[in-house]
Amino acid sequence: MKMGIVYTLLTCFLWGVSFPAALFVPEYSGIYLGLARAVLIGLLSVGSVFASFKAFKALKHRDWHWAIFLALVGQIIQPVCFFLSVMYAGVAVASICYGGCPVLVAIIANLRDRRNGKPYVRMTSLIVPLTLIVLGFVFSNYTEFAELAHAERSQTDFFLGLVFGLSSTALFTAYTICNADWMLAHKKADPTMWFSAQCLVALPIALTIYPLCASLDPGMPGLLGAAPLRFVFVMLVVSVLCSFVPGILYNMAAARIPTSLLGQLLVMETVFGIIAGQVVMLEVPSLPLTAGIVMFLFGVTYALNVFAHMEKGVKAPASDKK
Repeated sequence: MKMGIVYTLLTCFLWGVSFPAALFVPEYSGIYLGLARAVLIGLLSVGSVFASFKAFKALKHRDWHWAIFLALVGQIIQPVCFFLSVMYAGVAVASICYGGCPVLVAIIANLRDRRNGKPYVRMTSLIVPLTLIVLGFVFSNYTEFAELAHAERSQTDFFLGLVFGLSSTALFTAYTICNADWMLAHKKADPTMWFSAQCLVALPIALTIYPLCASLDPGMPGLLGAAPLRFVFVMLVVSVLCSFVPGILYNMAAARIPTSLLGQLLVMETVFGIIAGQVVMLEVPSLPLTAGIVMFLFGVTYALNVFAHMEKGVKAPASDKK
């Protein structure tokens, strides 16, 4: 379990430092960043086919069906919904919606474990850490919400952004739980192979959508935009260090710790992302932002303590399995 926590924190760190990547290529829409990422991690995964050919060959039709589902949900549709939420409703609303993922994953996974007779923790024990995590998101986005109140944004745009934000939350929650389910059911499976399988499925989809969007977008001068060299360099860094490597680490973590705990630890991605953004913009964190980060850390620490007791083997009683 300890190594699973270490893998999760490394994953969150690498995912988080990619948050300010868009600041280095402001000429590009987030949609192109998401699709370019999917193309590059797909190309990186081609090499893993030769390195782990036997593992790929061992996958059954049912496993490939799961890979297709996870690729569509986690690598294509969810990022698009998140970027659209940012475009229509703003970063604050999109971030708060995204912040619901750790809470939803923790609650849903813990309830399922209890119903299935697996080790679980009482929901009352999760009230404090989950509340701290939610408050952390609110405080860390306080400034942006204050600016949103004075921004000129139509109700239609705000509603569309909220719908896309909630859709992004639901999709990432489903991806986290379903991917963890597969890894827990196949603990001997190669994490690199499984992540690569999803990326390979996403590759042809992204290769089709990206040029289509670029050709229809009058503001996109060419396939690689206005600064092709800088765009390719940034996306290579994001794809290799902030997507491919943490994607493998994430699967290694999912096979070692309860999904409900994994969901709460994912909040650290936002903490690392906020810190990375402040460093890149050379800004000193505001008091509300600092308070939010502190609440995150207290919430995660509290959750770790709660799940440490679950590790001792507290099982759901027969009367709770209904």
